[in-house]
Amino acid sequence: MEQALNAKMNILLLTGSPRREGTSAWLADHFQSGAAAAGHDITRFDTAFM
Repeated sequence: MEQALNAKMNILLLTGSPRREGTSAWLADHFQSGAAAAGHDITRFDTAFM
């Protein structure tokens, strides 16, 4: 069970807000930083700019 808690994860992070400096972007940035610091792989798509 402990091994599952320490497993490296692949995370898909989707944002949809068109405000690049808004609170949604800020929250996504901090989530991405924390997940990366924990050793996870993150792929981020800012869908409003695709």
